[in-house]
Amino acid sequence: MSERKSSIDNTPAAMGSMSGETTLRFLLSVFHSSPNAVSISDLEGNLRLVNSRALQLFGHTDDSDVIGRSIFAWVSPEDHTVAREALQQLTTEGRVTQQRLQLRRRDGSTFSGEVRSTLVRSTIGGPTYLLFSVEDRTAQHQYESALQAILKGTSASVGGSFFHSFIRELSGILGMRYAFVGRALEGSPARIRTQALCIDGEVRDSLTFDLSGTPCEVEGEDGLAFFPQGVRERFPAAGFLRDWTAEAYLGVTLRSTGGHFKGILAVIHDQPVHDTTLARSIIGIFAARAAAEIGRLEADEGLWENELRLRSIIDHAPFGAHMYELSGDGRLIFAGHNQSADRILGVDHHHLVGMTIEEAWPPLAATQIPEAYRRVARGDGAYGENGIQYEADGVNGTFEINAFQTGPNRMAVFFRDVTERKAAEAALRAAKEKAESADRAKTALLGNLSHEFRTPITGILGMADILRARAVDRDAGEAINAIVDSAHRLHQSLDAILKLGQLASGMVTPAMRDIDVRTNVERVVDSFRHAAATKGLELRAEHQDRAATAHCDSQMLDDILRYLLDNAFKYTKTGSIVVRTSMMRLQGSDWCSLEVQDTGIGVAPEHYETIFEEFKQVSEGYGREYEGSGLGLTLARRMTVLLGGSLSVTSHQGTGSTFTLRLPSAQAPVAAGTVSPDRATKVGPAPVHPGLPRVLIVEDNF
Repeated sequence: MSERKSSIDNTPAAMGSMSGETTLRFLLSVFHSSPNAVSISDLEGNLRLVNSRALQLFGHTDDSDVIGRSIFAWVSPEDHTVAREALQQLTTEGRVTQQRLQLRRRDGSTFSGEVRSTLVRSTIGGPTYLLFSVEDRTAQHQYESALQAILKGTSASVGGSFFHSFIRELSGILGMRYAFVGRALEGSPARIRTQALCIDGEVRDSLTFDLSGTPCEVEGEDGLAFFPQGVRERFPAAGFLRDWTAEAYLGVTLRSTGGHFKGILAVIHDQPVHDTTLARSIIGIFAARAAAEIGRLEADEGLWENELRLRSIIDHAPFGAHMYELSGDGRLIFAGHNQSADRILGVDHHHLVGMTIEEAWPPLAATQIPEAYRRVARGDGAYGENGIQYEADGVNGTFEINAFQTGPNRMAVFFRDVTERKAAEAALRAAKEKAESADRAKTALLGNLSHEFRTPITGILGMADILRARAVDRDAGEAINAIVDSAHRLHQSLDAILKLGQLASGMVTPAMRDIDVRTNVERVVDSFRHAAATKGLELRAEHQDRAATAHCDSQMLDDILRYLLDNAFKYTKTGSIVVRTSMMRLQGSDWCSLEVQDTGIGVAPEHYETIFEEFKQVSEGYGREYEGSGLGLTLARRMTVLLGGSLSVTSHQGTGSTFTLRLPSAQAPVAAGTVSPDRATKVGPAPVHPGLPRVLIVEDNF
């Protein structure tokens, strides 16, 4: 001990009242053997003597590191001012001082320490020294923090708010990245849902997971499960440990006073931790409080959850809510609101509470609304308005309101911003009126077109036929034939355009009835036999069933078949065209199927839908090979949809196409004998009888 520099002045005389070397050695031995960290400095705070415990506490191996240095090197900078004031008080007043300071070790880490200091005089009239005794109060401070955290959590609102504060404090006290308190799910004790989950100091959404294969199902004799390192490898099935790259786990089972499992309280870290009694004690304190809170929740959970659910629904409802109370003197006082009211109006309602309705919403004072609300509060029925215009204090819009009584002299009003809806309704009415006007104009136009175009074309065809019968010159006959062909083509195109307009405007209503479609097929096919003979094509109808019935409009079916055959003849130069009928059952219903198959040029798959669009052909432009308006297939499909059926195409380029028309089967069976098994009954011209009545034709075209 005599070789240490830490002896004061290095001589027995320097100890003042110390007498004899033996006494000095004994006192120094006691000094260095003290379980407390003790040091001596001069009045300026420069260290003269430190014991082993002080060296150990501050992380030094030898007193040569500290002798002569200022004692303030052991004090964290934020506490320097407090320490200097205490030192000045000690030297001027000579009283023993005691402070709680944040102290700093040699490696820069800090801890909470309690420092007692006093004056020491070596001899009468000799030098005066300062004696410091330091105790590490980190553990005590953590205990105190734990208790304060519990107190803080308890003073907060119950339920979620309590657990959020509670678990955040636990994570911070123990210095763990993750902490959660989980509650056993009712009816499934092997699963828990976290009441609060804290990650890096932030509370996150709840987590539900199974206890099986996790450290949560492990329980020691004291109810604790502690794995200071390697927990992720030990429990590979625990997904949350893998997601959090967990290394250490400390958890405690929560039980009721009767011993029933209630949940888990746990902290997790991504670094190994030391198994300390302090951490076990702190989590034990928190566990007792958490179990008590869970028990309290279970006691009144039904009422609490219902109230919370109702409040949440009202707060987040798509409508605003205002509450009013009617005072004894007739004033209607604004008493509260929901969160949606703030959002809808863009107004902070809190400063309005306590005001009268006229003070809170001045523009309403000039309306009947305040008095209507007073009647509602008195119990005189409900009140509502569909469109209240309000403009003041940043609020500008149209609102729908519904007021009702909630208790004696109390009422609430729900309101909704209908500004956009009212504008949309006005725009819709204007658009509807415009559309109706346009529809009337279109209807009139279609009527005019039908008269102004068809009548002259009919006249052209009639007069051309007369001229053709009288023509004797061959060239004139060919010219007349060209006129007739062009007029027929113009008539067909105009007829298709007019019919498309009628279908688009909804002017066409099918006359639905049960028919045998074979009759229609034979009739339409016969009308194309001259065209088939002219082009040298084989045309035939095939009926695969003895009856082929459908519930549809007979005339519309004829039109669809004509459009399909027109298309087939247009694109088929050689070979055959076949119309095939059959019956089939799809999705529990009977359907009639008609196929028009040709050996024409075919259609590429990417054009299957294009050919059904208005005025569209695969080849377009003035140089196209096949003429036509491109409306035939469009009309065929639109009529098919109107009849409740479907029209599709399958094709191979160069070999032909097959158009398949499917219609709902007849709702009632067709009378027997309507159609011959082999061939449909043909419809011929009406017989001519003598003595026909006179017919008066009134026409404005000569």
